[in-house]
Amino acid sequence: MQRARLAFLAPFVLLAFLAVIRPYADGQQPTASETELARGSALLDEGRPAEAWAAFEKAAALAGAPCGACALGMATAANRGAAGDAVAAGRRAVQLLAGDPLEAAAHSQLAIALYRRDASRKDLEEAADHFRQVVVLTGGESRMARMNLGRVLLRLGRRKEGVAELEEFLKLVPSGPDADKARAMIADPGALDAKRKVAFRFTGLDGREITSDGLRGKVVLLDFWATWCEPCNAALPHLRRLARDLARKPFVLVSVAADEDEAVVKSRVAKERMTWPQAWDPNVKVGRAIFDVTSLPAYFVLGADGTVAFAGRGWAEGQERTIRAAVESALANARTRPPG
Repeated sequence: MQRARLAFLAPFVLLAFLAVIRPYADGQQPTASETELARGSALLDEGRPAEAWAAFEKAAALAGAPCGACALGMATAANRGAAGDAVAAGRRAVQLLAGDPLEAAAHSQLAIALYRRDASRKDLEEAADHFRQVVVLTGGESRMARMNLGRVLLRLGRRKEGVAELEEFLKLVPSGPDADKARAMIADPGALDAKRKVAFRFTGLDGREITSDGLRGKVVLLDFWATWCEPCNAALPHLRRLARDLARKPFVLVSVAADEDEAVVKSRVAKERMTWPQAWDPNVKVGRAIFDVTSLPAYFVLGADGTVAFAGRGWAEGQERTIRAAVESALANARTRPPG
C-alpha cells in the first residue's frame, strides 16, 4: 500500500479516467484536458496527491465545460492529503456525474470527505447517505461501501442498522483483516468512540519502543502523519508550538509517520528539527488496527490513565485550539484524579 493508501479510501486508478476518455480513430490524439486527467490519475497512483490535484484542476480549466471526472479526481486527491476542499469537490463530482459510470465513485469520495471532516452529526448522517447510495448504485457489490456504511451508522449510534450492514459485508468478505475489524465493531461498537483505554506499541525512529505502558502517567498527543501529506505539514509548526508550550507539564507529543520509507521520515524529522518522540508505523498498520485511523492527519489525546480523551481528523483553521483545549482538559483531569 504505497504512501498509506488506506483501504477506507477507495482506490481511484488510471482505468477509471481512461473509461471517460472517448475512443480515438487512427492518428487521433487525446485532448489537453484528457491528457491532464490521465496524468493526474497516474500521480495519484504514485502517491503524489498534491501534484495530482494540480493536474485535475488544470484539466478542469482546459475542458471548456463542467468536468465531472476532474472534480472526482480533485476530491480523491484531497482525501489522500492534497490541500484542497474534498467536500466541495465531491459535491461537484456527484452533481456532474449523475447517471455516469463514475457516479458511485463520486458518492464514495464525498462520503469519505464528510466522514473525515466529521464537523457535526450532520456530516456523519450525510456520509451515511452517500455510502448507502454507493451500495445501491453497485447493486450491493461494493464491499468497502458496506463496511464504511456500517462504521458510520455505529458512530451515529444506530447500532441495529450498522450491525446489519457489517453482517452483509461479512457475507462478501468472510475472512481477512477487514472481516476481523468488522466482527470487532459488531462485538464492541463503542470501540469507535473516545473514552476507552488503549494499549499500543510503536517502533521509534531511534530503534527503541514507544508503548502505552511506558507513557502511562502522562497526557499523550498521538499525531499520525506522513511526509507527503500537505495538511500534516501545515500542522507541524502548530504542533511544535504546543510541545514547546507544554514542555514543563506531564505531557508528551508522539508523532507517528505512515511513510513506507523510513529514511525519508528520518530526513524530514532532521530537517524540521522535530525533537519530540518520533515513531514509524508504515502504512498505518498499528494506527489502523488500534485507533481506526482511516485518513491523515489524525490526532488522539490520551489521558494520564491511558484513556482516549479526544479523537480528531484532518487539519483546518481552529484545529490547534481544539487539540490544545483537549490536552489542557486531560492535564486538568490528571491533576484532580485521586491516586491509584
